[in-house]
Amino acid sequence: MCHESSWWRRRYEEREASRELWDEFEQTRPLGDTDGANEETEVTLEHPEPRPVAADR
Repeated sequence: MCHESSWWRRRYEEREASRELWDEFEQTRPLGDTDGANEETEVTLEHPEPRPVAADR
């Protein structure tokens, strides 16, 4: 009987986790639906400053 109640509890928790995941999925939208789809974004990479090397001392 105790085993049965733990099985029901685990099943309930898995169902709730699945429902939360599905709700989160439904709130997302495809990448093509972004508001600024026609705008091009510019990406700039940072260049690290050169560090002194021990051999240069």
